[in-house]
Amino acid sequence: MQAILERTGFPPERLRLEITEGLLLHDTPEVRNSLKTLRSRGVKIVLDDFGTGYSSLAYLHQIPIDGIKLDRSFISQLDQQDNGRNYAGTVLAVVMMASNRQIPVVAEGIETADQLTQLQSLDCELGQGFYFSQPVSHEVFQKIIADSNTPQRAA
Repeated sequence: MQAILERTGFPPERLRLEITEGLLLHDTPEVRNSLKTLRSRGVKIVLDDFGTGYSSLAYLHQIPIDGIKLDRSFISQLDQQDNGRNYAGTVLAVVMMASNRQIPVVAEGIETADQLTQLQSLDCELGQGFYFSQPVSHEVFQKIIADSNTPQRAA
């Protein structure tokens, strides 16, 4: 990773490396040291698909992470009549634990306004999903950014 960063000149503090919980199943001193080294060089470590693997809350204390991406399976259940309350409690617990460690939580897979409203009521401030946008190409993304920076004229 360091060689790639040096070769490309990409600033490490702008890189977010998303790792899955599966990687943490192999939580060895080598894995932990590699993550710590990357983080010490400015690379941000984000735990992806949190809650789908063999989650251990100890990871939040033992592994150096800079963010959590809460898996879409929790978000998709928020607006279900039978399970919504159970999943809301789980989401709230993760958000509260992460907040206590000053770790941001991103809710993945937001597809409805109701899900967004529920997540906001649970103090989950970051999200991604089709509710905001379908995946777009690099060119389309550049146009969106350019358009958002263009001053709008009054009609």
